[in-house]
Amino acid sequence: MDEPISRIVFALVDDLPSEYVGQIASILDKEAKLNWDRFTNILQAAVPQNNARDQVRNFVSEWKVLAVPPSPQEMALLLRTTAFALEQQKDKQKIELTWTGPKTHDINLRRTDQALLELINAAQIKILIVSFVVYKAQNILSALEKAAMRGVETFIILESPDDSEGQLAFSSIAALGSSLQSKAHIFIWPYSKRPTADNGTVGVLHAKVAVADSQILYISSANLTEHAMSLNIEMGVLICGGELPSRVDQHFRDLIANGIIVEVAGK
Repeated sequence: MDEPISRIVFALVDDLPSEYVGQIASILDKEAKLNWDRFTNILQAAVPQNNARDQVRNFVSEWKVLAVPPSPQEMALLLRTTAFALEQQKDKQKIELTWTGPKTHDINLRRTDQALLELINAAQIKILIVSFVVYKAQNILSALEKAAMRGVETFIILESPDDSEGQLAFSSIAALGSSLQSKAHIFIWPYSKRPTADNGTVGVLHAKVAVADSQILYISSANLTEHAMSLNIEMGVLICGGELPSRVDQHFRDLIANGIIVEVAGK
């Protein structure tokens, strides 16, 4: 499929509910020839919302100016095929919100610690953990140690007190415990590798990320601390499947391979 055709088809399918896409495709199947004014009118009539009608009008306008416009039946097939592919991708990827803090009646959210424990316990090959600070998150640390003991290669990237400009009063590496330290690969972002603002302020490692087997990704505001798991207001997203987990995992591995994130020696 040519790039301009794929772009306008994807834009319509991605923005409209699947039932609208199906209705548009069914209408086009019955059309004998290209008639842009007619398409604009009958396709807009098939969707109820004004913004959806605007999207349909734009779709027809862009279809009209293609170098070789597909026939109505060809466009119907393109719409159905793209819609099917997007639905398959959505089925493969599951996204959940997580929360630590006061509950409401409006929405049910997964607990922060439950999501993180699920990720760690599901890992079979490798785990990547990134956190600004570690402190008294015993359930999480115990799960990481058990994962390492069953042969899961464990990579932990942490802020260090020497490189945090005084923001850490204790060592997150020490907080991991000697057993987990001995089983995991532990990394820091060295001071010498960090960008510096004009006033001398140096960047800090503030990301909170976990990836299991390049298949499950957790991004959160929560550090690996007891308060983050039970007392604070924290929010995150758990993503199972799709391409994002592997992309994030590879991103951090590239930082390690490029010497920006370095392994702690003699921990």
